[in-house]
Amino acid sequence: MDETPADGGAVTDSERVVVVAAPLAGLCYLAEDPTSKPFVEVGTPVTRGQTLCVIEAMKVMTAIVADSEGTVSEICIEDGSSVEAGQCLVKVRA
Repeated sequence: MDETPADGGAVTDSERVVVVAAPLAGLCYLAEDPTSKPFVEVGTPVTRGQTLCVIEAMKVMTAIVADSEGTVSEICIEDGSSVEAGQCLVKVRA
């Protein structure tokens, strides 16, 4: 599985929230498989390099990882949903 940092995440100074955006289009999964627990949930503390979700594109699974520490404040997509490049996946409060 490829690992992709949350490049291009926008930080808002007033809220200190990092938006983790999809680096590519595909199907986004919140867990490794349908019977596994989600990688993260709202309120989950995360560390740099921790997997937040995975995107499947052309039968290749790409892990989307946190590029900073914080706490998941919002999950912006549903498990198995189709996402476009640049779409918000997860918000992390620093």
